[in-house]
Amino acid sequence: MSNNQYFEVNNSQENQIDLKELITKYIIFWPWFIASILFAILGASLYLLYTEPVYNSEAKVKIIDNKETPEFSLDVNKLFSKSTINLENEIALFKSYRLLTQVVKKLDLNISYYQTENLKTRQIYDAPFKLKCNSTDIKINTPLNFSIQILNSGYKITNTLNSEQITTDSFWYNNTNKEFPFTIKPIESYNMSSIKETHFNIVIKNIGETTQGLIELIQIDAEGKDSDILKLSLNSINGNYAKAILNTLIDVYIQDGIIDKQEVSKR
Repeated sequence: MSNNQYFEVNNSQENQIDLKELITKYIIFWPWFIASILFAILGASLYLLYTEPVYNSEAKVKIIDNKETPEFSLDVNKLFSKSTINLENEIALFKSYRLLTQVVKKLDLNISYYQTENLKTRQIYDAPFKLKCNSTDIKINTPLNFSIQILNSGYKITNTLNSEQITTDSFWYNNTNKEFPFTIKPIESYNMSSIKETHFNIVIKNIGETTQGLIELIQIDAEGKDSDILKLSLNSINGNYAKAILNTLIDVYIQDGIIDKQEVSKR
């Protein structure tokens, strides 16, 4: 019994010695441990600072069969009959180039606004001014880029592709200069003088290119297997911007249906 107790105590002492040696072995690397923790915190902070949250906006549309009437009916066959609407055709219409081109033109989606603050450049959707292209489409192979600086009573506009500059004496700009093919209208809710020296970058793309990009971004699916409801969804860093696109697309779709019915009536 005494021998067994001796060996147990001896093993305990060996375990204590091994633990001390282990701590001593790795404690010399404590600067690396601290540096790794600080690096992880810095990386997480930069990620949160420069990563924009993405919002998902959804809209639902009930597709009504032309044979349906808004009047109340007790026809049992109609109540239990499967809808004859071809949702695939309606989805194709919603994502058609023709309809989405109208959305791009109505909202000027081919014009993007960027602002740099605290070394961070981000796309904005509430710029203090509104650009409007003089032409219905820009026949270019590469996007046009402009830098706009707000001055005391106007703008300093730079064409970043060829470094040509102009300075306006008003916050309203309307010129036929081919190097600056747009008009600028200030937003009334902004006090332009209070944001002087602010810089904005403007990118103007071809309407066709913008439309193709929008076709890829918008998702349209049936709500259920036998449902006559379509769900439209769009991801964006600005929820209100995505909501405006979906609402405009629905309006264009409705107007397109009205025009089709008018054409049928004429024939």
